Amino acid sequence: MSIAAEATYHWKKYACRLPIAFVSHYSLVVLSKIQCGHCQEMAPAWERLAKEWEGHEQGLIAEADCTKDATSEKWCQKEMGVSGFPTLLYGDPSYGGIFLEQYTEGRTYEDLSTFARETVAKPFCTPGNLDACDKDTRKQIETYSKMSVRNLDKAIEEKEKLIEAARKAFEKEFDRMQAIYDEKAQDFELTSARIKYDLKMLQSLKETKE
Repeated sequence: MSIAAEATYHWKKYACRLPIAFVSHYSLVVLSKIQCGHCQEMAPAWERLAKEWEGHEQGLIAEADCTKDATSEKWCQKEMGVSGFPTLLYGDPSYGGIFLEQYTEGRTYEDLSTFARETVAKPFCTPGNLDACDKDTRKQIETYSKMSVRNLDKAIEEKEKLIEAARKAFEKEFDRMQAIYDEKAQDFELTSARIKYDLKMLQSLKETKE
């Protein structure tokens, strides 16, 4: 069994446990469930792609059933943020999968194949693969690597606070825009209602003259 095939086997056998033993492979992974209509629709293209990439030295095409058991379902939801199926992830599966990103492009065989060739076949920038990083990112990672666990915890907390602040700012702006939309929608309804009334009057008068 090839490395890629064995990794895919582990994805299926252990559901959503990342193939840590195969960190040298950069993955394009689909998280799915058997009952999912969209998953079944995409299956032929995905299986064709996985077969073509079997044994590839750099890339791995794998899959996992998020509804296999409670552990799998919890992992998909909590760790990978899966809210719908199928969810496609790509990137370096090491470090618990924190560098995996969500694929949001087309799902035909041609779309997936092109993306795999252009992205999965190339190394991803991670702390364990600095050669794939640009100069600034590499410098940042090297700086982080010199930090103590205590300082890393502080930095992580600061980044989490920044994300939360950005989320709150987004929600505030969304609510403001929603209020504007509601107001404009109401204005439109009132205006269109008056215009429609006049339109009906004009149409009825026209009928009496014909």
